[in-house]
Amino acid sequence: MTSRATFQDRMVTAQARWVAWCAAHEVDPQAATVRHVQDAVLDHQLAGLDVDDVVDLLDAAAIATGTGRDTRLLDLRIAL
Repeated sequence: MTSRATFQDRMVTAQARWVAWCAAHEVDPQAATVRHVQDAVLDHQLAGLDVDDVVDLLDAAAIATGTGRDTRLLDLRIAL
């Protein structure tokens, strides 16, 4: 049960990071493009966010935008 709560907490945090990034860049979090997701991942990576948290952000953004099966994001996830 603890691991599930931890996963849920991580996803809530990742979603909050995604929404905050979108607000800062005047992007609709649900209508964002793959490029927006890539930019958010890069920005957080360059800011020094832990790789696991960057992957969580990518997953949350992909779910929110419906781009989870886009090969560019799958390749990015593998590269992280």
